[in-house]
Amino acid sequence: MDRKPAVAAAPEAVLEKLVRANIQEIDAGLLPKPVYGQVPAIAGIDRGVMDLLAAGQDGRLAVLELKASADLNLPIQALDYWMRVRWHQSQGDFARMGYFPGVRLREDPPRLFLVAPALEFHPSTETLLRYYSSDIEVERVGLARADEVRAVLRLRGARPPG
Repeated sequence: MDRKPAVAAAPEAVLEKLVRANIQEIDAGLLPKPVYGQVPAIAGIDRGVMDLLAAGQDGRLAVLELKASADLNLPIQALDYWMRVRWHQSQGDFARMGYFPGVRLREDPPRLFLVAPALEFHPSTETLLRYYSSDIEVERVGLARADEVRAVLRLRGARPPG
C-alpha cells in the first residue's frame, strides 16, 4: 500500500494520526491512551486548536505541536497552546470535563513537544526557544520522515544539534 498520496494531500493530518497511534515513540513516558487530537484551546475570546494533548504515566500533561514541514510559527504557536493548556489546567477544567479518566493529573506545568521531520525544523526555532520561560520544559523531536514515527533527533530547549 502506497502512503505517499495521502501524505502529499494532508501531511499534517497523516503525521497527527501516526503520532497519536505511536505516541510512546515520541516519549516512552506518555500514556498510549487517551490522546486527544484537535483539542479546542480557548483563552478569553480567542480560540485555537492544538494538535495533540496527552498525559504522562506520572500524570503530567503534555502538549504536542506537529509540523510536517518547516514552519517559522511552530515555536510561537506551540507556546500559545501551552499557555492555554496551562490556564485550563489551573482552572481544573480537564478533570471537570472528563479528560484523562482514571489519571490523577499533576499540577506541574505541562511538557511541550515540538515534533517534525528532523530536517524540517525552521532555522529560527532555536533562536525563538531561547526566549521561552525556564518554566516551560520543551523538547524538539525530529522524525526520520513525515510518514514514519521514528525519532532520530531529540533536543531540549534551544540546544543546537551536535
